[in-house]
Amino acid sequence: MSPDVPLVEIVVDGGAGLGYGHISRMRTLSQTLVEDGFAVRWAPQSDVARAALADRASSPRAGAPDLTLVDLPYDGSEFVEAARKARRPAIALDYTGRAEADLALRTNAPAGPVAARRVLHGLDYAIIRLEIREAVAQGGEHVLVSIGGSDLGDRGPAAAARLAEAGQQVILVRGPLAGPLPEAPWGVDVRVTPPDLPFLMASCAWAVANAGTTLMELMCLGKAVHVLPQTAEEERFAADLLAQGAILGTGLDLLAPPDPARQAQVAMKAASLVDGQGVKRISALCRELVGSGA
Repeated sequence: MSPDVPLVEIVVDGGAGLGYGHISRMRTLSQTLVEDGFAVRWAPQSDVARAALADRASSPRAGAPDLTLVDLPYDGSEFVEAARKARRPAIALDYTGRAEADLALRTNAPAGPVAARRVLHGLDYAIIRLEIREAVAQGGEHVLVSIGGSDLGDRGPAAAARLAEAGQQVILVRGPLAGPLPEAPWGVDVRVTPPDLPFLMASCAWAVANAGTTLMELMCLGKAVHVLPQTAEEERFAADLLAQGAILGTGLDLLAPPDPARQAQVAMKAASLVDGQGVKRISALCRELVGSGA
């Protein structure tokens, strides 16, 4: 491979208690980076992350990376600091570290100061899978319940059971890091890491999700979503979306089939906020930083 091709090092992790979203969105972003003329070198930080990326080979290009991209569910200061010492630009997603990154990206506004020379936030930077961007949204009968790749706290089964009891046709999706269910909720169709998940998302009537990547993909498809936040940060993100009229509601206690008129209104607002082009915007920012030699 030509040494003129810029090399991006992607530092990523996930797992039980950490979620799968960081790994999932870096898989998506890496595809766009390669399409846009970058080479990618993976730096997974756990056995779970390595296994999840087993089908994504690192570039054979030798030498130091031209850019470090950090996407971790914990403080990634050491990787940002290493990049800065090597005089290499660093981009960090949802960054909570202390070392100063060149650029920090978030889908929601930060709650406080972020250690970065430049901070950009908003749903313009939502990372949406190609399969979702290419899916044709259609009205369906089922309610999709998908609480991320790991469903911290197993709230998906409780939500699915509640909706089934209310007479809804429910499909409960269990992600790759979710534990096995001892018993499926009555009246609920349980799918474990289904290969046709993009179709299930595109064809649902409405959905229940946590406030992560799955939510933003459903919004991109123009689906009304009730949100079950898994963390304090997700609660803050969901509260902002609710104030904008972009989701149906939050919390298990308030989960109920929506009024059809409000469902349609929320779906329209959601679609207007997520255009699916976040990966292209982030790729352009990578190109900008590599070109500037920041």
